[in-house]
Amino acid sequence: MKARQMGSAALFMVMIAGCSSVGPNFKRPLTPHPSTYSTHDSKILPAAVDMPAQELIIGQGLDKAWWHMFKSSAIDSIVQQTLHNNPGLKAAYYALAEAQERVAVSKGARQPQVNMTTDVGRSRY
Repeated sequence: MKARQMGSAALFMVMIAGCSSVGPNFKRPLTPHPSTYSTHDSKILPAAVDMPAQELIIGQGLDKAWWHMFKSSAIDSIVQQTLHNNPGLKAAYYALAEAQERVAVSKGARQPQVNMTTDVGRSRY
């Protein structure tokens, strides 16, 4: 039993040690050091290559089609496909209700049951 516990502990330590290595070429990324700080309620995110800067205004709601902000046709097509194939909240509600009823039926089989039969007949000898 002791050997088994020691083997399990050694295996655990090897697995943990394997998770801590990041590779021989790892270089810690540089931390940005801003030169100024904004005092108003908006954050301007740096622009990517050939894209305008993004501005986030705290407290302002997002558009319902918020994914268009990324200007990616791949994301647009995935979201459109998802919305098209989504049965909606009402269908999800009914699927949940059906699952709850199935659970109730399966629990009912574990309850005590009583059966009774009667039979009436007539015969001539």
